[in-house]
Order: sequence, then structure tokens, then C-alpha cells
Amino acid sequence: DRVGEANARELWAFLTSNPDRPPSLGRVTKYRGRGVPTWHYYLTGAARLDYQIDPKFQTRPDGDEHKCLFIVGLDYGSH
Repeated sequence: DRVGEANARELWAFLTSNPDRPPSLGRVTKYRGRGVPTWHYYLTGAARLDYQIDPKFQTRPDGDEHKCLFIVGLDYGSH
């Protein structure tokens, strides 16, 4: 309800297609710190979703590598 259904659908389409490229709508900022870079996706000023991308995630040491996205935070406040 806070961000609206259209914005939520746009976010989902973005995250499931090319989350490491600029979105057609909205705004993404990549922060590089120690370790894995964190991406901030701004949903029309109503919220910010923070996520990380691991291009070679494995569920076990001998498993296949897959690109995986981890949502690390959702902030409805300070922006």
C-alpha cells in the first residue's frame, strides 16, 4: 500500500531481469564498501529497497554457480 501496486510491479520486473543496470523507471545507486556492493533502489520517494548481487552463488561448495540477488533491507523512512 505504501508504494502502490504499479511501483511494486515495476520493482519486481526490474529485480527479476537486470538488477545491475539502470532501471527504466525509478532510480538505483550502487554503493561500494567493504565486501559485496549494495544497490539502493528508490521507489518514488516512498521507500528504498537495498539489495546485493552475487554473480557466482552456490548452495554448496560443489554446486553449480548461479547469479543470485539478496534483499538486505527495506526502508520506508529516511529519504
